[in-house]
Amino acid sequence: MTLEELELAVGLLAGRVADLEAEVSTLQLSTPTLEEQVFSTTIPSWNGATTFTSGPRMTLMVAPFPMRVLGVDLSIEYTTLAAGQPAVIASNTNYWRLTLERGLPSGSFPDMASKRTTVSGVEFGGAISTRKAWSFDSADWNSSRDLLKGDLLSLLWAATGTPTTVRLPMTVTVRYAAL
Repeated sequence: MTLEELELAVGLLAGRVADLEAEVSTLQLSTPTLEEQVFSTTIPSWNGATTFTSGPRMTLMVAPFPMRVLGVDLSIEYTTLAAGQPAVIASNTNYWRLTLERGLPSGSFPDMASKRTTVSGVEFGGAISTRKAWSFDSADWNSSRDLLKGDLLSLLWAATGTPTTVRLPMTVTVRYAAL
């Protein structure tokens, strides 16, 4: 191989390396990092003592792109929701049912997963303790866990009997993967 041929080969190789570097850079910009696949938000106590005893629906996020919800954890700052309220008598008659929902443009909210603050049984989730993570990881997830751009991820609270009043604020962490 002559010196000219070697210089030409090195030049072509350098050009291919530059092209590959550009492709890698483009791929890195379009691939979400781990930090971009988890977010936390706080549902505030907008009047300093916000409480509720019946089922509000709380929007947690608007999907910025198609995604699959992998998990949701929440923590309530000031309230302990003992399993089977009242806490003195453990039962399955006074509890909260928390349902993650997919908010659609049509205005409907199909369920994604549900858990209850019951001591046993269907959708058993146990107590939600003050400043402790309570997870939907063990919930039965269905196909509605996939969100399209613009879909909502909502949390619906439904009381059965007379469970403990919930006092906000509450922090919610969502794990997801882009589709």
